[in-house]
Amino acid sequence: MIDFFRNIFPSRLDNRSCHFLIICLAKMPQETYGLYKEQLEAGIVRFIGNSEVDHPAFKNYVNFTYNPKVSVRFQNMNERFWRVTGIKVKDQKRLEDAVVSIFFSYGLICGYSYDTNREFSPDAATIDVSSVTREFLDSPDTVVRTLLSDDDQRLINWSDVFEVEVNGKEFFHLRDIGDGDFIGIDGDGLIYEIHHDPLEVIGVEGNLGEVFARFSERMN
Repeated sequence: MIDFFRNIFPSRLDNRSCHFLIICLAKMPQETYGLYKEQLEAGIVRFIGNSEVDHPAFKNYVNFTYNPKVSVRFQNMNERFWRVTGIKVKDQKRLEDAVVSIFFSYGLICGYSYDTNREFSPDAATIDVSSVTREFLDSPDTVVRTLLSDDDQRLINWSDVFEVEVNGKEFFHLRDIGDGDFIGIDGDGLIYEIHHDPLEVIGVEGNLGEVFARFSERMN
């Protein structure tokens, strides 16, 4: 049984938690995730600790510090900061679903997070990666501002904006609409309603203010 919990002081990544993350990575396309699986198997993680970051993507974020003899073999300073999210797994203790995210930066696996406030024991046999998405966490503000009018920019909470890859296409997350779904735009400035379970991308008519107003009414 694996217990993920919030650590007050840096500690070692235990073998069972490491094995769980390896299984998650092994279930996803190896052309993207095989290298990160190899990093864990090579012992890249020296310590883990908790980082308090004021961003919804980093809830219960557990960060890694590295074994430098291993990390130097894999580090690529040209790689971006991103996460894969939507990894679903059953909690053995409560038979509830939890969602795990795994983070990457500069070509290295750099941490993970989970969406429950309680300790949980993930059942590796129930790992489901059918609805995962990639989210780029380095700032996309400059690009998004070129796609929006001045009036539309005033509607944006810029801390909510990040880049997401869905079905091989890049979108910019603009506003959550509940249950992990969101309003986003593509590189041409077209607006979409994007659902994560099941994964679905739906074009939306209207300007951004009208779209936000419609979804605000729906959520109330």
